[in-house]
Amino acid sequence: MNERLGPEHPLCDKIQLLFLSLFFVVWTVDTFSYFFLGYSTVILQFLIIPALLTGTLLFLCLSVYLISKCHKAVLEQDSPQFVDSGIYAWIRHPLYLGMLLFCLSFLFISVSLISIGIWIAFFIFYDRMATYEEKRLIEILGERYIAYQKRVSKWLPMSAGNDEKLPIKDNLKFVHVLSLFIAGLLVFTSVSGILLGSTIYPTEELFNNFISNDIVNLLIGLPVILVSIFLTIRGNLIGLLFLPGALLFVIYNYLIYLLAIPLNCIFLLYITLIISSVYVIISLASNIDGKPIQQQLSGVVHERISGLILVAMGLLFMLQASGAMIDAFINQIQITGIDIAVHVADFLISPIFVLGGILLWRRKEFGYVSGLGLLFQASMLFIGLIVFLIIQPFLTTTPFLLLDVLVISVMGLICFIPFALFIRGITTNQNNQSTSKKVIEKA
Repeated sequence: MNERLGPEHPLCDKIQLLFLSLFFVVWTVDTFSYFFLGYSTVILQFLIIPALLTGTLLFLCLSVYLISKCHKAVLEQDSPQFVDSGIYAWIRHPLYLGMLLFCLSFLFISVSLISIGIWIAFFIFYDRMATYEEKRLIEILGERYIAYQKRVSKWLPMSAGNDEKLPIKDNLKFVHVLSLFIAGLLVFTSVSGILLGSTIYPTEELFNNFISNDIVNLLIGLPVILVSIFLTIRGNLIGLLFLPGALLFVIYNYLIYLLAIPLNCIFLLYITLIISSVYVIISLASNIDGKPIQQQLSGVVHERISGLILVAMGLLFMLQASGAMIDAFINQIQITGIDIAVHVADFLISPIFVLGGILLWRRKEFGYVSGLGLLFQASMLFIGLIVFLIIQPFLTTTPFLLLDVLVISVMGLICFIPFALFIRGITTNQNNQSTSKKVIEKA
């Protein structure tokens, strides 16, 4: 963005220089350590897999193209003005994307996990910086820039799908892409766990629990993300409200992985999954316009029942987790690392259910925005746990626990019923609106 048209982020140059320096220093040291010291987070290297150089050349060429086209489009202007032609007709921040792709190209030469973490932090900064600058441009250009935002993607030149059908403030192109990235990373970590189980899960207890959970992630976690993305792209409100719940499912699961499993070769991927999912949820929460959702769903989704169950579930799991930890501390009871991880994850996630339930009970905007996603996440966790208990005996020496399956199934019904009622309320409302629209068009 031209400073004479609208100011850049005040820390733009300093933080860019800091991140670039940090990225290349860490990447160089980590790569050097891989060959000479034996202590490194590098998991793949182009000398071992020459095909990785194809990715390096591809992203390097793309970065040079974007940066050169960006400078050309700006320098061709005789006076400072808003540029929406050339490369800016395809993407709103080609210079920032070019810098990101330039760094990304080096990660194909040497796939350093710690450098990937720095690159993700670099991207998050760029995204926040771009958002800041766009707010200033809206102040200057008003509706002209808002129309440009709706027409052109922030980061990737791809179709906006049916975003115009959804109550959102900006298009969801980047949300779709990052959610697909999360889905791909989930597949990679789950398959790695299945194929390298004895390495990633060094004890029998870890192996017995997490090898089964990796399969659950592929059977339950992956489909819920993909279905949510698909419905959202189709312009379906249910998909938009599902997506935060699907990502909360990922956060909860990988918090347990992160806390229970000793430091291993893919621990940074767990962190990446958690941070990326949190980021997408925050982006969605800030992008969704809660007022029209509140108007559409008020009185049709059984707010009191759903809100009460969300609050009850949140309090139940929070009290159960804190009670178990306190009891173990007072009575000096030895509890496993997995149990501790589950209790901590329950304690961290449960307040979200309590808050969402209270807001839904009180018929607040955020209650309607978050209610279905929370019920969706809880329902998928119960289904995932049932699947986990069924497949675990086939993969490990753990016996089949029929009573546990029955108890969890009954508990799940408490969540499934309001979840189904919520969906029925949305679909009924959408059908009524569609019928009314057709009647008006015929008249």
